[in-house]
Amino acid sequence: MVPGVSDEVWARLDPYAGQLSRRTAVLGQIAIVAAVLLVVAAALIWRAGIVVPRLVWPEGITEWEEDPAGARVRITVANSGWAAVTVLDIGRSGPGLELLDVEGPDRAPSPFPVTLRPGEEVTAVLVYRITDCDATLVGDWPVTAQVDRPWGTVTVEVPVPGGMDGVLPWQEHVVSSWCRPDGPGG
Repeated sequence: MVPGVSDEVWARLDPYAGQLSRRTAVLGQIAIVAAVLLVVAAALIWRAGIVVPRLVWPEGITEWEEDPAGARVRITVANSGWAAVTVLDIGRSGPGLELLDVEGPDRAPSPFPVTLRPGEEVTAVLVYRITDCDATLVGDWPVTAQVDRPWGTVTVEVPVPGGMDGVLPWQEHVVSSWCRPDGPGG
């Protein structure tokens, strides 16, 4: 017994005062489960590539060729998502590099547009004119892809692994070999 509180007062107090009603507790649990399911569904939709396509350049630079017009970089772009994606075009110009054309392998016409189902890939050749050896971006410079979505065209970056030697990013490797024929950094 608490000093100052009579037995009659204790008898009148509701022992469940301050507790949530059963209905409120159940609704709270339902809300928590719904929030968790919503987060899981959002993660699955994101991983599937439905919102942002999941394109990768799995092999890095596998081949490039120098000719009087510039450098021809052969790349492979793969769909690592769970949903099909329509690639309209790839490549972009940047400081020191002007994208002249996108071709298929062996100087065939551009393979774009192309729809890639999960796990499928397409190979293309980006034809660049090197305009300024010293202006080329240093560090990661992802290739971009224009992708058709139900709500319009979106440009996404295609993550690129390290350069041919595992050290230089692809554009530095190509520009270095073009501008300094005795090799990267040389």
